[in-house]
Amino acid sequence: MFVYEIAKLFVVVFAIGCVTASIVGGIAFYKTSKGAGASFTRLIRRAGILEMVTVILIAAGTTNLRVLDKLSAEATVGILSGIVGYVLGGLARGKSSSRDQEEEE
Repeated sequence: MFVYEIAKLFVVVFAIGCVTASIVGGIAFYKTSKGAGASFTRLIRRAGILEMVTVILIAAGTTNLRVLDKLSAEATVGILSGIVGYVLGGLARGKSSSRDQEEEE
């Protein structure tokens, strides 16, 4: 079935991304000077990688469940609109905190 092929490809792409991120992170921690691991961790937190991966996985899972007709259209719209609200709320919060930091300087 076509949907299962797409799901398999998604899993392969996600696994390749995880392996790549692990290799880059390992090299970054291994090759850096003492204390640089903290700056790498800070970079990951500021970039919001965990939130971004979570949003992508939830959106992909919701879409797959809808295509397989395991979720109703209303539930799909509710989940995806909740994700959009979370992302836009985070963007607005991030912009306001960066403005506050600029004003303090």
